[in-house]
Amino acid sequence: MTQNNARIQGKFYPLQHEEWLRACRELTQAQLAVLYCIRTIDPYNEGIEINCAEIARLLSKPRRKLQKETVSHAIKELIALGFLSDEITVTSLEVQP
Repeated sequence: MTQNNARIQGKFYPLQHEEWLRACRELTQAQLAVLYCIRTIDPYNEGIEINCAEIARLLSKPRRKLQKETVSHAIKELIALGFLSDEITVTSLEVQP
């Protein structure tokens, strides 16, 4: 019998069962994807600088492109539901003509 001493490298988000159940019950598929994308990028809740277009790119599939507007809407809903904090440290705004 061989013993595998290799350890998985990287950062890990400590997902609790109750948190996962609540998210599955309350969130849409897009909201779930955005939430856990953010939480696995920042598992220690240190804060991240990432834009909606980048999250959309990360979550898109070859046959299904996620729009940055969908990500933006998901983030707003996740804040309203208390899954994410609404503390904004850096933001990017565009003036509409």
